[in-house]
Amino acid sequence: MANKKKFVWSAKRVEKLRELREKGKTFAKIGAEMGASSSVVMNKAKNLGIKSPTEIATEKRLESLMTVRQIDDKYKKKYKVNDYLNWEGKKRRIVEVGNHFLSLDSRETVSYIDLHLKETKKKNKEN
Repeated sequence: MANKKKFVWSAKRVEKLRELREKGKTFAKIGAEMGASSSVVMNKAKNLGIKSPTEIATEKRLESLMTVRQIDDKYKKKYKVNDYLNWEGKKRRIVEVGNHFLSLDSRETVSYIDLHLKETKKKNKEN
Protein backbone atom coordinates (compact mmCIF):
# COMPACT_ATOMS: atom_id res chain seq x y z
CA MET A 1 0.00 0.00 0.00
CA ALA A 2 1.30 3.44 -0.94
CA ASN A 3 2.29 5.79 1.84
CA LYS A 4 -0.10 8.75 1.74
CA LYS A 5 0.70 12.06 3.33
CA LYS A 6 -1.80 13.26 5.91
CA PHE A 7 -3.20 16.69 5.12
CA VAL A 8 -2.90 18.98 8.14
CA TRP A 9 -5.40 21.79 8.56
CA SER A 10 -3.75 24.95 9.85
CA ALA A 11 -5.69 28.09 10.73
CA LYS A 12 -4.52 29.68 7.45
CA ARG A 13 -5.77 26.71 5.42
CA VAL A 14 -9.14 26.76 7.17
CA GLU A 15 -9.47 30.50 6.45
CA LYS A 16 -8.53 29.89 2.80
CA LEU A 17 -11.14 27.12 2.60
CA ARG A 18 -13.79 29.53 3.93
CA GLU A 19 -12.79 32.25 1.45
CA LEU A 20 -12.74 29.95 -1.57
CA ARG A 21 -16.06 28.36 -0.62
CA GLU A 22 -17.68 31.79 -0.21
CA LYS A 23 -16.53 32.58 -3.75
CA GLY A 24 -18.40 29.49 -4.94
CA LYS A 25 -15.44 27.28 -5.76
CA THR A 26 -16.05 23.53 -5.86
CA PHE A 27 -14.39 21.13 -3.44
CA ALA A 28 -12.32 19.70 -6.29
CA LYS A 29 -10.96 23.14 -7.26
CA ILE A 30 -10.26 24.05 -3.66
CA GLY A 31 -8.51 20.72 -3.11
CA ALA A 32 -6.38 21.14 -6.24
CA GLU A 33 -5.40 24.64 -5.14
CA MET A 34 -4.53 23.53 -1.60
CA GLY A 35 -2.91 20.19 -2.47
CA ALA A 36 -5.61 17.99 -0.94
CA SER A 37 -8.25 15.65 -2.28
CA SER A 38 -11.77 16.92 -2.79
CA SER A 39 -13.10 14.47 -0.19
CA VAL A 40 -10.69 15.83 2.46
CA VAL A 41 -11.83 19.37 1.69
CA MET A 42 -15.50 18.38 1.63
CA ASN A 43 -15.27 16.57 4.98
CA LYS A 44 -13.50 19.53 6.61
CA ALA A 45 -16.08 21.99 5.26
CA LYS A 46 -18.88 19.75 6.52
CA ASN A 47 -17.27 19.41 9.96
CA LEU A 48 -16.86 23.21 10.19
CA GLY A 49 -20.38 23.86 8.89
CA ILE A 50 -19.13 25.84 5.90
CA LYS A 51 -21.84 26.21 3.28
CA SER A 52 -21.69 27.24 -0.35
CA PRO A 53 -23.36 30.46 -1.53
CA THR A 54 -26.00 28.31 -3.24
CA GLU A 55 -26.82 26.44 -0.03
CA ILE A 56 -27.09 29.73 1.89
CA ALA A 57 -29.37 31.26 -0.77
CA THR A 58 -31.56 28.13 -0.79
CA GLU A 59 -31.92 28.22 3.00
CA LYS A 60 -32.91 31.91 2.93
CA ARG A 61 -35.47 31.25 0.19
CA LEU A 62 -36.98 28.33 2.11
CA GLU A 63 -37.17 30.42 5.30
CA SER A 64 -39.08 33.12 3.42
CA LEU A 65 -41.71 30.73 2.03
CA MET A 66 -44.96 30.51 3.93
CA THR A 67 -46.02 27.12 5.21
CA VAL A 68 -49.44 25.78 4.28
CA ARG A 69 -50.60 26.36 7.86
CA GLN A 70 -49.48 30.02 7.73
CA ILE A 71 -51.32 30.46 4.42
CA ASP A 72 -54.50 28.91 5.86
CA ASP A 73 -54.33 31.11 8.97
CA LYS A 74 -53.81 34.22 6.83
CA TYR A 75 -56.94 33.59 4.74
CA LYS A 76 -59.07 32.50 7.71
CA LYS A 77 -58.29 35.84 9.38
CA LYS A 78 -59.00 37.82 6.20
CA TYR A 79 -62.21 36.09 5.04
CA LYS A 80 -65.19 35.06 7.17
CA VAL A 81 -68.21 32.91 6.34
CA ASN A 82 -71.26 35.01 5.35
CA ASP A 83 -69.08 38.00 4.38
CA TYR A 84 -69.59 39.30 0.87
CA LEU A 85 -66.93 39.55 -1.81
CA ASN A 86 -66.98 41.01 -5.30
CA TRP A 87 -65.90 38.26 -7.64
CA GLU A 88 -66.01 38.50 -11.43
CA GLY A 89 -68.19 41.60 -11.16
CA LYS A 90 -70.79 39.98 -8.89
CA LYS A 91 -71.38 40.25 -5.17
CA ARG A 92 -71.07 36.76 -3.70
CA ARG A 93 -71.49 35.38 -0.20
CA ILE A 94 -68.63 33.35 1.29
CA VAL A 95 -70.03 29.97 2.35
CA GLU A 96 -66.78 28.27 3.32
CA VAL A 97 -63.19 29.24 4.10
CA GLY A 98 -60.92 26.23 3.77
CA ASN A 99 -57.32 25.38 3.17
CA HIS A 100 -56.44 28.55 1.27
CA PHE A 101 -59.66 28.50 -0.74
CA LEU A 102 -63.07 30.11 -0.60
CA SER A 103 -66.44 28.78 -1.62
CA LEU A 104 -68.67 31.49 -3.02
CA ASP A 105 -72.41 31.22 -3.46
CA SER A 106 -74.07 32.96 -6.39
CA ARG A 107 -77.57 31.49 -5.96
CA GLU A 108 -77.27 28.79 -8.61
CA THR A 109 -73.59 27.78 -8.32
CA VAL A 110 -70.78 27.51 -5.82
CA SER A 111 -67.34 28.65 -6.98
CA TYR A 112 -64.07 27.46 -5.46
CA ILE A 113 -61.18 29.91 -5.55
CA ASP A 114 -57.58 28.97 -4.79
CA LEU A 115 -56.49 32.19 -3.08
CA HIS A 116 -52.81 31.38 -2.83
CA LEU A 117 -52.59 30.58 -6.55
CA LYS A 118 -54.51 33.77 -7.39
CA GLU A 119 -52.22 35.89 -5.18
CA THR A 120 -49.09 34.30 -6.69
CA LYS A 121 -50.31 35.01 -10.25
CA LYS A 122 -51.09 38.61 -9.25
CA LYS A 123 -47.56 39.12 -7.86
CA ASN A 124 -46.02 37.66 -11.02
CA LYS A 125 -47.99 40.11 -13.20
CA GLU A 126 -46.77 43.04 -11.08
CA ASN A 127 -43.10 42.03 -11.50
